[in-house]
Amino acid sequence: MSQATPAPAPRPRRLWLLLGLLAVVAAVVVAVLLSRGTVAAVPPAPTGSASSSSPAPGGPTASATSRPASPSPSATRSSSPTSPAPGGRPTAAPVPITATATPVRGVTAHVARIEAVTGKAELPGEVGGPALRVTVQVDNGTRKAVDLRGLVVNLYVGRDAAPAVELSTGERAMPDSVAPGKSASGVWVFTVPADERDLVAVEVDLATDVPVVVFRGEAPPAG
Repeated sequence: MSQATPAPAPRPRRLWLLLGLLAVVAAVVVAVLLSRGTVAAVPPAPTGSASSSSPAPGGPTASATSRPASPSPSATRSSSPTSPAPGGRPTAAPVPITATATPVRGVTAHVARIEAVTGKAELPGEVGGPALRVTVQVDNGTRKAVDLRGLVVNLYVGRDAAPAVELSTGERAMPDSVAPGKSASGVWVFTVPADERDLVAVEVDLATDVPVVVFRGEAPPAG
């Protein structure tokens, strides 16, 4: 009976081929993993608006959107050649206390009389003593009645335009309106020390939609 012939041992060449194939597979897997990590780490490309505002290397640091906006024509153009009034409203250039002003076309105003009197205090907050009684006249040269219900008269003292205190006693209100071709007047009384009358300003505010007029000059020193 013959003996079985033993199987030949595997050749070393096949072993090396197998190891080489495994090494190639491992290299491919590692390359895939590394390529995925690299793509995820790349930041997204900037959008067009962001890239346009970013300064170029060595260029200016301010973008076009950071420039101050140019003022509109209405903001740079004055509505009329007026200056601030003592009370904060815009007003035409002051005129002498004896002159006539035209707050609106066809309507004039002037200080008809300014007198030194002794003011009498009757209401809370009023202070009696040396005062000025101011008569203001409005002339209507238009063809329509002029509404005077919003007319306000104030008086200011000195170069710093300190407001004088108004007294209720001795005043006479302006009528509600003045007819075409007619005149109307009212009387106001303000406390003003006798030694502070070298410069006063009478402010006449006819209405909110017309310029304020101011009459400036010296007032009577004493009554």
